[in-house]
Order: sequence, then C-alpha cells, then structure tokens
Amino acid sequence: MGKKLAQLSSRLNTLTVFRPILEDPAIKKLKDLLWLCGYGEDVNEIISLYSDFVAHLYQKNPDLSEYLWEILTETDNLYVENYNKKGQVPPPIQEALQEELTLLNKVAQLTPEEIKSAIGYHEYLPTWQTRTKDIVEEYRRYLAQLPQKDCGIFEKAVFFTYNGKEPLPVNQPEIPKLSHFFGYQEQRQLIGKTLESFLKGNKPMDLLLYGDAGTGKSSTVKALVKHHSQQGLRLVEIKKDHLESLPALLEFLAPIPLNFILFIDDLSFASADDRFASLKATLEGSVVTQRKNALICATSNRRHLVQESLKDRQDESVHLNDMLQETTGLSGRFALRIAFRQPSKEEFLGIVDHLAQVWGITLDREALHQQAEAYALERNGRSPRVAQQFIAQRLHLSS
Repeated sequence: MGKKLAQLSSRLNTLTVFRPILEDPAIKKLKDLLWLCGYGEDVNEIISLYSDFVAHLYQKNPDLSEYLWEILTETDNLYVENYNKKGQVPPPIQEALQEELTLLNKVAQLTPEEIKSAIGYHEYLPTWQTRTKDIVEEYRRYLAQLPQKDCGIFEKAVFFTYNGKEPLPVNQPEIPKLSHFFGYQEQRQLIGKTLESFLKGNKPMDLLLYGDAGTGKSSTVKALVKHHSQQGLRLVEIKKDHLESLPALLEFLAPIPLNFILFIDDLSFASADDRFASLKATLEGSVVTQRKNALICATSNRRHLVQESLKDRQDESVHLNDMLQETTGLSGRFALRIAFRQPSKEEFLGIVDHLAQVWGITLDREALHQQAEAYALERNGRSPRVAQQFIAQRLHLSS
C-alpha cells in the first residue's frame, strides 16, 4: 500500500495542465505525505506531516473530494487559457487533461484509513471525508458551461471599473484567496449560493451587504467572483457618480455571453440626492426589462441607504411620509440583505490565529493575542481588516 501511495505522489509531479494546484498548501502537504508513506522511516515525521495536511484541509473544507474540486475550478490552467484565447485546444493538451483528471480522481478518493494503514499507526489521528465524485465527468460538464462566443475585453480580465461610458479592465487586482477568510461563514455561503444560482441561469437576486466597516464585505464578493471567473463571471465596479448611466451599461452588457456583478461599494445617499432613483428603477426592473446577465451587489455601512436629516423629519410637507418611505425604502428593493457585524473578542482572535497560520507567524499564541488586542484598541475596534493589518505589521517587523 505504501509504495502505491508513493507512486501516486510521483505521478502528481507530472501534472502539467493542472500544475498550479501543486502550490496549494494542502495539496503540497498531501503529495509529500504520500511519498513518505512509501519511503519515510521516521514515523513522527510522517504523523506530523499528516496532521499538517489535515490542518490545511480543515481551513477550507474537511471533505477532500470537494476541496480538490474547488481548487480545480478556481485555479487557472492551460486548457481553459487556450480555450478562452483561441476557441480550441491542441490535442496534446486535451490528452494531458484526460490523464490528469483520471489521476486527480484517484487522489480525491483517498481515505484516512489508507494513509494510516500505510504508516502502520493505530492511535487516533484526525480524519477527513471523501465522497463518490466522478471528477472526470464533472469537469467535462464544467467545461461545457464555459462561454463559447467572443467576449471582447471581458476575455482579458475579470475585474473592471466603469467610467460612465465604458468598462475598463483592472490590471493585476489584489484579490484575497478564499482560504484566507475566517469567520462570517454563513454570510459567505449565502453569497456563494446566490452567485451559483445566478450562474445557472436563474433570476438575478440583487444583494445588499451592510454592517460595520472592515468586516470583509467587499473582499468577500471579489474573492467569490474570482472563484467563479472560469464559469464566465465578471465584476464591474460602479461609482455612485455614474449610477445615472446604469441603464446604458446594462444595455451594453446584455448581448455579451457572460454574467456580471455590478458592484457598488460603500453606497449611501443624502436625502436630497436624486441619483438613487436610477438605482431604484433598475432594482425594480423598470429600466431594462428581463435583466438576465447582471446582478447588482452593493455594500454599505448603513442598512438604510439614504441618510435622513433632522430637517427631513421636521418638514411639514403634506407628502412627508411618502418622501421618507421613498428614501429609506431603497434597501428594501434588494432581494437579499446580509449583515456583517463587528466580531467579538473570541471571533477576532480566531481571525488573527488563522491569518498567523496562513502567513507562517510562529509567535507564542498568548503573546500574539495580547499584541493583537492592543493593536485593535489603538484602532478603535476589532474587525477582520484590523486583524489583517496587524498580521501585515508582524510580517514587516519580522522581515
């Protein structure tokens, strides 16, 4: 059994189409573990590597089959790159794809029992799940969903900004990996399922993400868009100043065989601001009928997007009530409203621990927590952004 697992490790070294997945921390640990199952002599070293692999797996998904499937679909590869650029793939790459998918299907079915048997270790070790999943057939279906028509500038990038006239590609955007996120799992899952439904051709369910600053609203959306980019998902960020030209943008995007997230970050209006009317009309469907390939996603630090002044509430106009309902009800036009709250102390320190592990910070846990809490106090509160800034500072000090 051990020699067969080591052979599997050797075969992983031959990956070409899917070679980028070998940089994934869990897959890298697994490959090394399989090799040691056949040729390792130090049981303690093997057990330590086993636990390192499972720890990385648990950070994202304790199901190895699903974990592998997720990185296959979120990581760029030679097959998809050739397909997107040329509309066809050379035969050698097609052959390599088939062979590599067959190999990865075997890896996806590995069980903890097989590894423990090869090690000859009979005490407790953490486990993981596997499920019957034909990766070869699943990936064929996945490829069939990729866009097949000319998509113009949208073939060159995933993220765009809108200048009021046309979308412009964002070169080398800094997008966090989904594996770097910790906490807010319920919010991420709900947003992810909404995007998956949208990509399957269902009606766009517009999203409003609201809550405390620095809680990861924008980065969550962008990370999920990157994750689904090979399925034809793109993000176009719109500034509030350009909302009046939103109908023109929707008309421009309608014939393109891709799906778009129209992203409005940090959205809010003054009560006298008429620009919210364009957004309200679009959300209600009165600007562009049967909007199919564009989903609006906005973030805000406020649940009610229109700020009411004291003067508004003291206005003695006959239409006061109508005006207030019109302005404060904009958030109600979004199909889904998802709250991001400031983390508790325990949640904040959990985020710090997770990021410290991701970036290889080995500081004593108690000292790390004390420094993180002091850092948060200096910045007037705990948040995922503050945790990330703290870890960045630690990395800088240790470099």
